[in-house]
Amino acid sequence: GYLGRAGDVTGGWLHTGDLGVLDAGGHLTIRGRKKDLIVTADGRKVFPDDVELVLEKIDGLREAAVVGRDRVHAVLVVAPGADIEAIVRAANGRLEEHQRVRGYSLWPGARLPRTEATQKLKRAAIQAWLDGGAAPGVFLILPPAAFSTRQSATAAAATKMSAGRAPWHASSISRAV
Repeated sequence: GYLGRAGDVTGGWLHTGDLGVLDAGGHLTIRGRKKDLIVTADGRKVFPDDVELVLEKIDGLREAAVVGRDRVHAVLVVAPGADIEAIVRAANGRLEEHQRVRGYSLWPGARLPRTEATQKLKRAAIQAWLDGGAAPGVFLILPPAAFSTRQSATAAAATKMSAGRAPWHASSISRAV
């Protein structure tokens, strides 16, 4: 909690790290956490929660976490046999240009890491895994050509993953797949 943390109060405002907007009626809407905000290379701001809400409405996706420093990267938990490329394409079709998923990875477990009490995503742990700091298993880096094959390399990788084998990692996508 914030009780007794007077150092976080400036000018009568308690600095929680939440970012929000006031509407015309003076109502505050929380958009996300400052520490989670992704600022793209061209300076546009992306709230991960906005992208996750779109992703999680796509059939075949169980969970999603959006992380990144200067581009949107989705870490996904998918149902066995799900078409990962189709999931990303569908989401990108519903997102603004600056919010579109530019890279994605399959999480090696059945669930993304969350806090015990509130079940919030542990984005720092997910980003550390993505950066290789806590990467379990072996990664297969897929070249751009893998996205155009008839038998999708990602589908084959997802099948291996659902069988308990090593996870795969798509290093980059420069357009909607």
